[in-house]
Amino acid sequence: MNHKSLKFLAICLVSLTIPFTGNAQQPVATTAKDALQFAEPAAKNWAADAALVLVGTVLEPGMFADGRADIWNFVFYSAAKDSARNFFADATRLINQEAPGGSLPSMQTIGTNWLDTDAVARITERRGGGQFRGVHQNVKVLAAVSFNSSQPPDTRPGEKIWVVAYAAFADTSPDPIAILRFELAAGSGAPIPLTRIVQNAPPVGEDIEFVDHRNQTLAVLNFASGPPDSVAVEAFPGILPDTTQSDKAVNRFYNITAYSQNANFEATLTLHYTQEEFDASGLSNESALKLYRKKEGEDWQLQGGTADPISNSVTVTGVTEFSTWAFANPDDLPLKVDEKAGPHPEDFTLWQNYPNPFNPGTTIRFETHRPGEVTLAIYNLRGQLVRTLVSGEVATGHHNIAWDGSDSRGAKVASGIYIYRLKAQDFEVNRKLVLAR
Repeated sequence: MNHKSLKFLAICLVSLTIPFTGNAQQPVATTAKDALQFAEPAAKNWAADAALVLVGTVLEPGMFADGRADIWNFVFYSAAKDSARNFFADATRLINQEAPGGSLPSMQTIGTNWLDTDAVARITERRGGGQFRGVHQNVKVLAAVSFNSSQPPDTRPGEKIWVVAYAAFADTSPDPIAILRFELAAGSGAPIPLTRIVQNAPPVGEDIEFVDHRNQTLAVLNFASGPPDSVAVEAFPGILPDTTQSDKAVNRFYNITAYSQNANFEATLTLHYTQEEFDASGLSNESALKLYRKKEGEDWQLQGGTADPISNSVTVTGVTEFSTWAFANPDDLPLKVDEKAGPHPEDFTLWQNYPNPFNPGTTIRFETHRPGEVTLAIYNLRGQLVRTLVSGEVATGHHNIAWDGSDSRGAKVASGIYIYRLKAQDFEVNRKLVLAR
């Protein structure tokens, strides 16, 4: 088994096959908190002091894109019995219970103050999970919430977190062929950094390399003048939550903080990403990547920089402020935030078409979280309408729309870049696609 498989299995602590007891009733999908109402009374009957320590999905079929699952597993621990027990439930009933196999990450109770799975799924789908589903055919999503009590030394222990893993499987192998993993603070949905590294008393004129516990370089800083007292670099998975659904960015962002925060300095900054994080972004030109910076309460600002696809990095000079940083391509729907706009991105989502570039046909996928009038149309770069693919009332859910590269008269259009636009009430998103005949 490869290292990705081991990592995947290590975080899916509750990926179990449910031992049914002759009840042939089909499970009814629901969110974790809705199923908890059937598991908790049984747990209290098993032990009066039973405390919830872990919630998670089972492997088949995992968690759906809306945060529901056919079956949820709730692990309760009794100090009086000094033992734990699994309770399996769905939307209508307790399904089964059994003693858990294997070890648990923590015996600390998580109580009921944690994000329900519909909210968790909205966050992970928007940060890259939906794109992952669009690229891979057979995807299962495993999710678990518990206390983070025994993680590597460069993460923050003692936090209640959701771990969500998107795993793509080939038909011929039980091992996942690709994995996308998220960690969220379970109380708020805030992302948990993959790594946090602090450099005290940074020198002037020397490269300062920030390396994680896996010996992977995250960032390199070189202060030309006035270094601060210390610098903290945090690397996060996915795309920053407050970006709009039209964004395409490498699935990693950074928070960099200088102490003291009013320090005057100038520096050269190099930030790294992994090839897997770029491949999951939907971006096509790695050599054109630039760095963007965002200060709290403001929009993203293009900082520029020079991309090095060999080392998976982008370097920018003349940096005088830090805050939040991300990788995007200015020519391919760069990062944009408009907090004053009316659309609600959780209501409508437009994904990158697949395949892209394409010949002769491609599929455009969008999702609606409420019914309404929707228009999906293709335009050329002069803004002229090429073809309307959808126009009318659309139901809630996922929609896959095929385009065969023809215009409204059925004639094949020429090779080149086209725009597809989703309009729904006051929501509008544009994306580019490339037809290569």
